[in-house]
Amino acid sequence: MHNNMFLFCILGVSWVQAKRRWNCSISVGNKTKSLGTYMDEEEAARAYDEAAIKEHYPCPILNFWPDGRYGRREGGRACLHLRISSPYCN
Repeated sequence: MHNNMFLFCILGVSWVQAKRRWNCSISVGNKTKSLGTYMDEEEAARAYDEAAIKEHYPCPILNFWPDGRYGRREGGRACLHLRISSPYCN
């Protein structure tokens, strides 16, 4: 994956300059849960999605489509964060 393809556009992932790694975290209730640090931005984004499915079922908002494609609109800069469809989602 192209370096910095996701920069500033993915949920739950931020760059930590001092560690030179990607930090991953998720909000659960009123708390932030650390999911660790990763060398690769995509790996961190996928870790976020995995946790989002667990923590926010049945209505997680994800970075990737279920088939693994990133949720960015073709040819556009805007992010497209994905909500899995469920009859329980508002």
